[in-house]
Amino acid sequence: MNATGSGTGSGDGFVWPPRPMVDPKKAPSAIGPARRPGHLERKFNQMTRKGIEDSPGRAILRAAERHWLDRTESPLGERFVLEGWTPDRPGGYCPRCGVVTGPSEADELGCPACEGKRLAWSRVVRLGGYDGVLREAIHQAKYERWRVVGTALGELLGAAIRDELEAAGVDPAAAVLVPMPTTLRRRMVRGVDHALVLSRGVNRVVGGRIARPIRRAHRRSQVEIPMSERARNVARAFWPTEGWWLGDWTRGGTVRDLIVIDDVLTTGSTMRGACRAAQAAYRRRVGKGSQRPRVWAAVVGFAGGGGSEGSEEGGASEF
Repeated sequence: MNATGSGTGSGDGFVWPPRPMVDPKKAPSAIGPARRPGHLERKFNQMTRKGIEDSPGRAILRAAERHWLDRTESPLGERFVLEGWTPDRPGGYCPRCGVVTGPSEADELGCPACEGKRLAWSRVVRLGGYDGVLREAIHQAKYERWRVVGTALGELLGAAIRDELEAAGVDPAAAVLVPMPTTLRRRMVRGVDHALVLSRGVNRVVGGRIARPIRRAHRRSQVEIPMSERARNVARAFWPTEGWWLGDWTRGGTVRDLIVIDDVLTTGSTMRGACRAAQAAYRRRVGKGSQRPRVWAAVVGFAGGGGSEGSEEGGASEF
């Protein structure tokens, strides 16, 4: 009974029978206050709806495609539905280092994994752990030159970036998108600049401008060497560049947010070098006495340890 002795009271006092316990992982506070669907949720729903809401005519065409045209892979949205994959939601990972966190384990200042560490970026945006269908899609965009997959991943990442920019009070159109640079040699071998493909997909949703103010020296691929040697492999591999083709990409120093875009973040060595070079390029363009820009790290997959679904051996220590 309640404080007045009745059995079904709804006041603020003692209530009997007691209310059921709420799982903190499912509590609204774990994902932030209730809000209208954001850009990421709408984009994801749009992408997956194509795989589950076919009209009879379209279903016939898709059946013909599967049986007569030797389709090699299902559309990305359809694969997401079949695998039950959904993108990470705000509050599900640390905004500073990107590791998976539980309710109230991280805030704007970071989490236990990155507490007290100096990072080369101000914020991380990620779509999910580097495994399963997401890892497969990244490999198709990067190694099999499936530009349509890379563009779709970029648009989904762009929706996540736009949500975070707007939440931070930043006009998305004022941000500068910086693709992770590659070398001509690797571009010729792979046949695609996957970071540029991702960035063009991001640009479709975020707007702003794509700029390439940093360059990269050719080194061994990071996936070919142990994690303990990756920082040394990319040391001094990035540097700022300038040229007439870039134009005034800083808009006279009014740009405050640079977003470095890559496919995967593992140890953070590559991203760290690129972010520092992007900062140096900005300051070289507008002058050393200028205000430092905010540099964001945006990746499709995260494999950096600290509880990440796609973690590999202790990558969080190298942020």
